[in-house]
Amino acid sequence: MGDFLDTGWPFWGLGVAAALLVLLLVTDWFRGDRSVSRFRDLAWLAWLPTPVYMIHQFEEHGIDLLGRHYAFLGSLCQLLGYHAACPVPVSFITAVNLPLVYVSLPLAAILGRRRPLVALSAFAVSTVNAVAHIGPGIVLGRYNPGMLTGILLFVPLSVWAIRIAVTRYKIGRPGVVVMVASGVAVHVVLAGTLFLFLGGMLNEVVLDTVEALNTLIPVAAAMVFSGRLHGGEPASAA
Repeated sequence: MGDFLDTGWPFWGLGVAAALLVLLLVTDWFRGDRSVSRFRDLAWLAWLPTPVYMIHQFEEHGIDLLGRHYAFLGSLCQLLGYHAACPVPVSFITAVNLPLVYVSLPLAAILGRRRPLVALSAFAVSTVNAVAHIGPGIVLGRYNPGMLTGILLFVPLSVWAIRIAVTRYKIGRPGVVVMVASGVAVHVVLAGTLFLFLGGMLNEVVLDTVEALNTLIPVAAAMVFSGRLHGGEPASAA
């Protein structure tokens, strides 16, 4: 049962993603502004990162493009220079991924219904994560688990969401900077605490706890700055 909980969740996540996408596309439950297309409604768009990230997680930790099961952990360890036994615990992968898609991203969408910057924060992790996959893929000249969905899903969705946030909701450059910077912060904390663990300075329980809380950085940062930065009701002319 423990193995299934640690490595089987990408498979049930794919089912949850499919169900959520159907609800998003055929119902109006998640829409904030029904006067425009749902694709121009930031409240609705803020829900998309949840199922999209679940699909991405399936490529990383379910079955990747090369047909490998749970391939990301091995790829990560090779990147860190571990070619035999991998010291990165499976629980680390679980703690990074499950709180993100089942707590943090939905929370950003819920709290962002009337706060555009908070809604935009739902795209913070995926925006930066796309770079984290594409960059090494280009530098090393090879595919890594998650790179395909990073290119095909994360990049266009993030670009579109930022465009709508800027043009329709008048979120200025500082707001976009907050969003991207919070995504960078998540990845910095993730990498930093992992290196501390590998160096023997953190135990597994602390590592996993920090990773779970780390996923809340974007929504927390957006909540702090949403009242200070310009951006609110959608432009009437849009």
